[in-house]
Amino acid sequence: MAVVSPLPKFKVVFVGDKSVGKTNIIYRFMYDKFDTTYQPTIGIDFWSRTILSVEDTQIRLQLWDTAGHERFRCLIPSYIRDSSTAVIVYDVANRQSFLNTTKWIEEVRKERGSDVIIVLVGNKSDLVDKREVAVEEGDAKALEFGFIFIETSAKARFNIKPLFRKIVTALLGMETPSSTRQEDMVGVNYGNVSSSHVSSSDMSNTQEVAKTNDDNSSENEIKDEDVDDEEKDTKGKGRCECGRVYDDMLKRMEEMHKRMEEMHKDMLKRMEEMHNGMLKRMEEMHKGMFRNN
Repeated sequence: MAVVSPLPKFKVVFVGDKSVGKTNIIYRFMYDKFDTTYQPTIGIDFWSRTILSVEDTQIRLQLWDTAGHERFRCLIPSYIRDSSTAVIVYDVANRQSFLNTTKWIEEVRKERGSDVIIVLVGNKSDLVDKREVAVEEGDAKALEFGFIFIETSAKARFNIKPLFRKIVTALLGMETPSSTRQEDMVGVNYGNVSSSHVSSSDMSNTQEVAKTNDDNSSENEIKDEDVDDEEKDTKGKGRCECGRVYDDMLKRMEEMHKRMEEMHKDMLKRMEEMHNGMLKRMEEMHKGMFRNN
């Protein structure tokens, strides 16, 4: 009887500020959909998908979507700790989210050192008129730290599969961290970025990202030979139980805090009443002593 080798599994954790589009990137990759009504992630969300690599090797990616809200930060280190890849996402239309990637890099390095693949992702490249971070800035930061870099747009269906192709090839040792290749940036419009960041030749060679919404466009189509044959029986999303527990704990702590405040106010009120009562009795005793004299 032939021995079946276990399916290689890789844990990929997505981190970054809130509202940068981490969930939508995963959702686009998993279901090829973009949900504008999606709620902010609470705690941790989890997806799993089996794909076929370029070398016909089946691997399973375990995708962990972390909440960007500050109150969930204490949960994230435990998920980074045993990850194979950390995807740090920022919003190209939110400069502060780009600046905060330094903190996320430090967080990942603190837990994993250099024993992890880090991918820097500039999401929402479709927000042409609102862009605050030039592609060169993201590329330069990735080169500085030795990361893989790519820009994406979950909404415009741009560079999502190439992102995961980079992750898979890096996990299998077929790609080293490098600057963004030109073919990965087709369709990016740099918008109102100063000329010091974007050359005129770059501007002339780029297209409107809005065109990527046309599924019949050959240039728009996300070509990803590495993951074209991925299994169709993908698992659905499952919210990590610890995220729910943590959120429930926060609610209970808030309720306890309110109760303690009420108890404190009630205690102060009773002490004040006791104090006033003692003063009144002392005054009565004092007046009685004068009468007796």
